[in-house]
Amino acid sequence: MADTAPPADAAAPDAAAAAPATKTKAPAKAPAKGKSKKAAAPKEAKQPTRSRPPREPKKKPEPEAAAAPEPVAAKRTARTTRNGAVKPPRNPIIAPIKIPKGRKGLPQGTIVWAKMPGFPWYPGAVFAENDGTIPTKVKSQKPDNAAKDKVHLIRFTGEKNRVTWGWIPAGQLQTFNESADADAKILKNQRYKSAKERREVRIAHRKALEALEKDGVKVTKAPTDDEDDDKEDEEPMDTAEDGAAKTNGDATAMEQDPPAASSDA
Repeated sequence: MADTAPPADAAAPDAAAAAPATKTKAPAKAPAKGKSKKAAAPKEAKQPTRSRPPREPKKKPEPEAAAAPEPVAAKRTARTTRNGAVKPPRNPIIAPIKIPKGRKGLPQGTIVWAKMPGFPWYPGAVFAENDGTIPTKVKSQKPDNAAKDKVHLIRFTGEKNRVTWGWIPAGQLQTFNESADADAKILKNQRYKSAKERREVRIAHRKALEALEKDGVKVTKAPTDDEDDDKEDEEPMDTAEDGAAKTNGDATAMEQDPPAASSDA
């Protein structure tokens, strides 16, 4: 019996089993026209930040302590010139006034050195407020703090017997003719704006001494350096029975201007 060849179909499975099956990749799809896909940029890694120390607040410079002001009394004790020479103080208090115990002020008729703002020390007489010779206008100018400051009403007699008035606190009064040396210092050390004013003050000082002598009061005199300038025909100051200085001139009420003085102290 002749051999018969196997059918072709029977060998096919063996061939298929022998050849391994290969998979083919499908072609990538082409991107659509008009649309291009941008490649994503790689993200940069965040670098660690350095921690800064906190800033200290700026300190404001502390103001320098202001120097304590010198007391007024110290400023008046001495003055120096450009070359260092010491000058005497201007308008010093040489002989402070002393009010008797138990009294509110000086008795009428007391002659004192009185100082008004803007003028030198000038001799004047204390007047009581109830004196009938005081002009009404002068009485109306009495300051409100008269009792507190122990204000006195002073009458001045100036050039040509011109009379003026002023309300002056006790702190601006000095004892007249406490001694010849005290009067000499007041006349010499205070400030005058002109030779005329200086002469007028000295004439008033001489008249006041003459008035005291006429009342029987012992006075002390010191020679002055300008006696030659004084007029010999100057009339001495008269005094009333109560001791108050009295002149024949017209009384002029002045709130802050003493007589015969027209300059700054």
